[in-house]
Amino acid sequence: MGDAYKLPLSDESIDLSICQTLLMHLDEPAKGIKEMQRVTKKGGRVIAIEPNYASLSFFDTSYEAMGLSLEEKTKLWRWDRILALGKRKLGRGDNDIGLRMPYLFHESGLRVLDVRCLDRVFYLVPPYEGHELELKHLLLPPDEVVKHLDLRSEFLAGGGTEKEWEEYLRVMMTAYEIQRKQVEAKTFVSAIFQAAVVTVAEKV
Repeated sequence: MGDAYKLPLSDESIDLSICQTLLMHLDEPAKGIKEMQRVTKKGGRVIAIEPNYASLSFFDTSYEAMGLSLEEKTKLWRWDRILALGKRKLGRGDNDIGLRMPYLFHESGLRVLDVRCLDRVFYLVPPYEGHELELKHLLLPPDEVVKHLDLRSEFLAGGGTEKEWEEYLRVMMTAYEIQRKQVEAKTFVSAIFQAAVVTVAEKV
């Protein structure tokens, strides 16, 4: 454990500093970048691997079983965007920061060398061996997730209405109950794509 704004390292003491899904959680990502820059030697590399949640797309058998219409699927996308906006407005981070990284590095005075997409697809298929952590997260009851992450506050801060929030909860609970039963029957299958952006820069 440590402080991203105050790394326990001397100035220009390392050749490479790298972070993954860190800056997305900071209320001041530019300050975190400056700290990585501080501890890196001139000519050294600073690398960030950060997500772009706006690229999220998925297939899973629970939502297929719900038979959602195009309008309902569009609502899912809208709710996700509302939550992302609310999170930023409340100063809790930025789920879409990946595509902003070249700009943030440039603004910090780093020389951007390369930007790539980490294109892994996360999947679950029976019998689920080796995916115990994914299953654990999948089977967390929505009300626990909502309370832990304070999602209602983010939803309302992002411009969602109380009516939309109640509808969002109903959909999430319905999907959860179907997922739980399908996992127990070993019939649940899912595939999720969410791009992560790998930005490589040099300290000049």
